[in-house]
Amino acid sequence: MQKVTDAQRREFGAWLRRERQRLGLTQLELAAAARVVISTVHKAEVGTHLPQPRVREALREALAAAEAKGART
Repeated sequence: MQKVTDAQRREFGAWLRRERQRLGLTQLELAAAARVVISTVHKAEVGTHLPQPRVREALREALAAAEAKGART
C-alpha cells in the first residue's frame, strides 16, 4: 500500500474546497449529495484526511452532478 503524503492531502483538499465553493455548495450539501458524513468533507478540505478512492469518486460525482444542474453558479 502506498503512503499518502501531506502534499497529496492538501492538494485534494484545496481542489475539493475550490470546486465546492465555485458551485455555491455548503459542506453539508456536498456531503449529502455524496452520501458521506460532513466530517469527511471537512477533514478532506483542511488536508487532515484523504478519503478512500471510492469516497473521492463519490465526491467528484456529486460535484459533477451539481455542475450539470447549474448549482448556484
